[in-house]
Amino acid sequence: MQPLGRILTNKKSIKHQVSQGPPVAESCSHCGHRHVVGGPVWSAPIHDREFLSSLKESLVEEDFTTYRRMLGVISMMEEELPDVPLYYVLDRLARVASINLCKMVQFRSALLNAGYRVSLSHADPASLKTNAPARVVWDVVRAWERQQPARKTPLPADHPARFILQQDMGTEVNFDLHPNANPESRKKELLRFQVKPEKFWGPKSRAKTSLLHGTLEEKRTRNQGKKRRQPSPQPSAVTKQPREQSPPKVTQQDQQVV
Repeated sequence: MQPLGRILTNKKSIKHQVSQGPPVAESCSHCGHRHVVGGPVWSAPIHDREFLSSLKESLVEEDFTTYRRMLGVISMMEEELPDVPLYYVLDRLARVASINLCKMVQFRSALLNAGYRVSLSHADPASLKTNAPARVVWDVVRAWERQQPARKTPLPADHPARFILQQDMGTEVNFDLHPNANPESRKKELLRFQVKPEKFWGPKSRAKTSLLHGTLEEKRTRNQGKKRRQPSPQPSAVTKQPREQSPPKVTQQDQQVV
């Protein structure tokens, strides 16, 4: 991550200058491909710990029907690392490396056993915030792939996963369960993420006047195959009488010719 600017201060003035860099090579040292610029992002802490603590203390279960949800989300925000603005997604790491990755608790344990801090993010259930360098994160991915190899066909030569997995490891990875791998909000079984919508939760059809009563599901079942059940029209047995043709009109020109 590279700041867009910097602030220089002295005793008399404050100067705002553009940042220098970025301090990276032309190609990524992890996957071998070119860098992609993203952003801008807010790199400072996004939560005020004191405010979150006072907010959680002010919650009264009898006053809110969403008390469990608010308590869970606030508790997760308190657990987030304040000095780590971005996060990894475990499923995304597995797709990039083209492997079946370990469980979240095992991945967190590997980073904690290596001496780094780790937390979830309230934005994604599969998120992983850590102060570990990207090299260490990919070392955990490489270590799991070498312990649990599942690929039978070789990857293409230019595939990013091949470049990532064939690199040497510089971190001693230990997947033994760490005492802090399971966050407190999960141990307490708090409602940390949004509840999945109920069945048929989306937009409904417009209101219609109907003499039939019942739920929407009953109406759908009742009308299933309605067009196929309708009998096809039969040809009529009564033959139509031919229409009488009127005699042709004789014009004045025709009379002169006669």
